[in-house]
Amino acid sequence: MVDPILIVGPIKLNLDIVYTLHYILFMEIIWDPQKQQKLILERGIDLEEIKGLIENKSYFEILEDEKKPGQSLIVLEYKSYVHIVPIKLEPGKRILKACYRSRKAHKKYRGNKK
Repeated sequence: MVDPILIVGPIKLNLDIVYTLHYILFMEIIWDPQKQQKLILERGIDLEEIKGLIENKSYFEILEDEKKPGQSLIVLEYKSYVHIVPIKLEPGKRILKACYRSRKAHKKYRGNKK
């Protein structure tokens, strides 16, 4: 079977990717309140602020999590450092699972900037 393709001007887009991105971007974002408190205390990370970055599309990329089907990884800059945000997709909602700093992603997206 051939993947459906959408042609927008000179750009070809795989429709499966377009539908997945639409699904990820336009759903309610939720998280476990206990996880929120743990992240604030241990890492100074506020999931409410992460939610705002995602809703404002202030991220570098959304990747498919190869290790966990049904989960994506959002790569974004938070407090001047690149973080990875695993997000689980469920009907009608996105669940923020965690948020952690990534040296590898920081080097890729921000170079040697500290």
